[in-house]
Amino acid sequence: MKKALKPVAFLLVLVCLLIGTSYFVAPKGYENVYDIQLVNRKIDAVSQEKENTLDVLFTGDSEASNTFSPFQYWKEQGIASYNLGGSAQRLNDCYTVLEEVLKHQKPKVLVLEPNTLFRKNAVYNKEDSVLMMAEQIFPVLHHHNIYKSINLGVNLIGATKENAYADQCKGYYARVKIRPYQGSDQYMKTNKRETAIYPETMEYFEKIVQLCKENQVELIMVSSPSPKNWSDERHDVIQALCDKYGITYYDLNKLDNALALDWTTDTLDRGDHLNINGSKKVNAYFGKILKEKYHIPDHRGEADYAIWDQQAAELKLY
Repeated sequence: MKKALKPVAFLLVLVCLLIGTSYFVAPKGYENVYDIQLVNRKIDAVSQEKENTLDVLFTGDSEASNTFSPFQYWKEQGIASYNLGGSAQRLNDCYTVLEEVLKHQKPKVLVLEPNTLFRKNAVYNKEDSVLMMAEQIFPVLHHHNIYKSINLGVNLIGATKENAYADQCKGYYARVKIRPYQGSDQYMKTNKRETAIYPETMEYFEKIVQLCKENQVELIMVSSPSPKNWSDERHDVIQALCDKYGITYYDLNKLDNALALDWTTDTLDRGDHLNINGSKKVNAYFGKILKEKYHIPDHRGEADYAIWDQQAAELKLY
């Protein structure tokens, strides 16, 4: 009898531990967060910016965080911006970070890199129904890496050196590694990529649209050059979405190489992400659009922005 009770007792203790730890790790005040570590780190980093000083925000997944460099926009146009993008960031996490940032900033423009709209599993892993149910009942199974969001320093169990450097770069990941893309320059025509946008993702897209309207922020979409991720079919899906919601769309994959990209030197990982060489070309091109079409002010020389020059000098990125 005692032997039979041992497994039952073990299961009861395990369930109690799961319930208890789930209470502590479940995101407080956030709805349906996928990666609480990334969300917390982004919100904490951008909170260091002086209130109401950012005119442009960028968001999306790693296609955004590896492309849009606030310090390049500062150096070349005097634009004060911040990159809220992150690796594999889902749109619901983009929304959560944006919602928090808009409590302290009044940007004129939000740039959304739309590759994140094609990601599966916006909140839970729906490809495994058993795992999804377990994560919903016991949030600790989904948010088990919560300990990483505790600020214990760069070299401890928290953020990596790479993340810390990205925070210094106002959210931009400055990657110098080169792994050439050797495929066709006609990748937009030849790629066969998933084009479905999942219902949960659409729900948060509409929330971002509404949030921008409420805060008088102009939402625009910009696809970063990426032979691995973009195709004519994906372009058409995003263009139709933008047409429906009255959003301007810039697909930088369809410029007939006006950016003068060289895929032997300008990609980090064989055509998935741009490295710093490629991002410099994109930012030089798109910075002029922000300046001329959206009339983003030049803050260079203003007292409230003196720290930008100091930070740029310390960073020595450009």
